[in-house]
Amino acid sequence: MASEAVTPRADRRLRRARQATLVSLATGVWASVLLPAVGLTREPDPGRLALGAVGILAFVIAQTVVLYAAVTPWLDRRWRRRAELSLIGVAVLTVPLVGPVAAGRWPTWAWLGAARR
Repeated sequence: MASEAVTPRADRRLRRARQATLVSLATGVWASVLLPAVGLTREPDPGRLALGAVGILAFVIAQTVVLYAAVTPWLDRRWRRRAELSLIGVAVLTVPLVGPVAAGRWPTWAWLGAARR
């Protein structure tokens, strides 16, 4: 009986720790797209603006899914692997979508060095 009283508390603490970790990691995701998001505000071409927004959104979704999988140990290993491969694919595809945004006005993908002329 004593162990039954302890288990729910431990589960609650573990759930809170997992949620705090996920929030912390998600904050990193949003920080990583800060420069591209500012670049969107400086882009005069509507076509580049739309493509850049799609690229940023795809990257955020893919990275969020991978981070969720990282803090959810009971997920299937194949699901986790697919999420990781999706992030790799999306990251590669977003460089040409987001790189040209605000070219010459703002270093949208400065950490990759691909956005500069």
